[in-house]
Amino acid sequence: MGRFRWVAATAAVGVIGMVSAPAVADARAEFRSPGNRNRMLKIVHGWPGPAEALQNVLGAVAAQGYGGVVTNVNFDGGYAESEANWAKFIRACSEIRARGMAAWLYDELGYPSGRAGTFVLKDHPELEVRGLFTLSREVSEGPVELEAPPGDLLLAEAYPVVKGSIVLGRRVTLQADGRKIAWSAPRGTWRLVVISIGKLYDGTQVACSGYPEKTPYVGLMEPGLTPRFMEFTHDRYTQRMGGDLQKTFAATFTDEPSTMAIYFNTMPWGVLPWCSDFATEFRKRRGYELKPVLAALVTDAGDHGRKVRSDFYRTVTELMTERWWEPLRRWSAANGVRSGGHLLLEENIIHHVPLYGSVFEAYRHMDSPGIDCLSSDPTIPRYASMAGMGADIPWNAARLASSAAELDGKPHVMCEVSEHIQNAGNTAKNLTEAHYRGTWARLMLGGINVLTSYHSFPGWSNERIKAANDWIGRCMAAISGGKRAAQVAVAYPTETVWARFTPSNLWVEQISPECRRVEETIRALSEALYRSRREFDYVDGRVLAEGRVVAGAFAYKQHRWRAIVLPECDTLPEAAWRNLAALKRAGGTVIVIGSEPRNCLDHFPCRAARSAARTILSEMNKPMSATDVPALLAAVLKPDITVDGDAPIRMTHRRIGGDDVWFLLNDSMQPWSGRVTVPSSGPTELWDPRDGGIRPEASGALELQLGAYEVLIVRAKVGVASR
Repeated sequence: MGRFRWVAATAAVGVIGMVSAPAVADARAEFRSPGNRNRMLKIVHGWPGPAEALQNVLGAVAAQGYGGVVTNVNFDGGYAESEANWAKFIRACSEIRARGMAAWLYDELGYPSGRAGTFVLKDHPELEVRGLFTLSREVSEGPVELEAPPGDLLLAEAYPVVKGSIVLGRRVTLQADGRKIAWSAPRGTWRLVVISIGKLYDGTQVACSGYPEKTPYVGLMEPGLTPRFMEFTHDRYTQRMGGDLQKTFAATFTDEPSTMAIYFNTMPWGVLPWCSDFATEFRKRRGYELKPVLAALVTDAGDHGRKVRSDFYRTVTELMTERWWEPLRRWSAANGVRSGGHLLLEENIIHHVPLYGSVFEAYRHMDSPGIDCLSSDPTIPRYASMAGMGADIPWNAARLASSAAELDGKPHVMCEVSEHIQNAGNTAKNLTEAHYRGTWARLMLGGINVLTSYHSFPGWSNERIKAANDWIGRCMAAISGGKRAAQVAVAYPTETVWARFTPSNLWVEQISPECRRVEETIRALSEALYRSRREFDYVDGRVLAEGRVVAGAFAYKQHRWRAIVLPECDTLPEAAWRNLAALKRAGGTVIVIGSEPRNCLDHFPCRAARSAARTILSEMNKPMSATDVPALLAAVLKPDITVDGDAPIRMTHRRIGGDDVWFLLNDSMQPWSGRVTVPSSGPTELWDPRDGGIRPEASGALELQLGAYEVLIVRAKVGVASR
């Protein structure tokens, strides 16, 4: 569900499943007549009691071309405490299995996941989410007064400012009278930092979203939280369904769980993630006390402060992984289903850090990671935003989730789609088939193979919806399985954001300019690669540290990349810097945009990073920008495809079994015709999802005609494709 919206219990949601690479004969048959595994599924949040009504609901699902449902025990009438709700749900699941439909299991009463309505927090107020509330003010000589944030005062101190940074070792403790703090500053420039611990509700997602029940949220990092949540959700399903659970459901769906440490409305203070035993866990994991250096999370404290921030968000990442993501994954593995769902604000790296620490680690510990897409209009300019969130089609967020999934060979990557922005603006009625097609195609190009749909399809007949589902099913059948054929990896600079992040009182508006530069750089680079039709994966510091250099390429599990791009990335694990230097020495390509290698997680600055910088930058004679990268890559790598002129053709390139597969999109509302050449030295096939047709072609040089946001798929045997 998510963010701002709530829909009725019969809202439309869909899912598409993906299997490992099918045989080509099977793929052709599936393409011509898509089965349930490749079609959208429709979510039904509540089931009727009468048998005839149940048949009508599922009959309508089938008539509209969906492959099944995503569902849960009814929300109303007591949720999972109601025997009547369970009777309806069990009957529905039995009929779903009888019809051969696919299904996913929604894990929550409302959103975000973790509360089970109000059941989890009932009689357990200690599990409510906490945050650090932060104030920071620069003052000069003279009297100053301020009011501390609410909650338990943790720190009130003043620090001298020298060359723009506070001196942590020269703190002055400030006295508080209740929440009032008064001090007379000595000569010079001083930075006041005040931090309190409080329950996190006002201004957050749960207080501001469109979900009608405004109730407090839970602390996902709190010890004991996840077992209690699962007691009211996951465990009830296993108790009621037994072995039928895995016979019915392919995966679970968790909805926007987070630390809640971003404000959706303006507040008088900033916010950082926290839990009741955070300071204790920090000391155990990082080896020093947090409180004496806590001010470094709020304001610049030089290299020492950057390391403190890095250690803080490493701890957030570990606690989120151990206490939330892993228990969900273990339960799913024990019960024969995959753990899935999507996160909050997954479009933007500077949202990821306060909400998850590392979004890559969150995805790594989900079996079926996902995103959501609030718009169904691909004509909205890229990165046009609504209150800091994507109002466009977030293909790049799709690429991030799918990159994390493919690193470990995970088959499902989902996206929840809707016309939320168009519905809010009363323009959904203006959407055409081309708008929807462009939305889905961009997401597929990003790597999505599971669509969870809140589409209302205003004014559409069953036949039109079925035709849309047929088109989606054919596209998914053509690109299912295998892995992305990327020769380029883009480092996702989470560790750099850790070291640069500062709290805000609205979204991430007050983050430091150097932190915002990371987001702007990776965004510009991703767009440049997208427009130049260069296939790529995102990788994180862990991949760069754990991989190895093989024959001039960087290897990680089954992946091989000939070039690594570092966008505004100055901090990585030490082993990553050593690997990148080794790649450069072995003849591979390492491209640095913006900041040079400087830090590792244990040392700010780091000798290994500086040594790597000397190796990597030895041939660079000017600073690189994101727009320089496509040309640099073209000089060392063959193109994934070649297109005549400045065409709006975008693509993704996959290797499925013995085939190279290119998914080609006319990313425009205007028809396009021209030549596209794929690197194949033999015959190819052209697969058309409009009608399921498969046409042989003599070579990889293709004269194509594509309507608005239309797609064609080209396949060739790997043995005859040029490398």
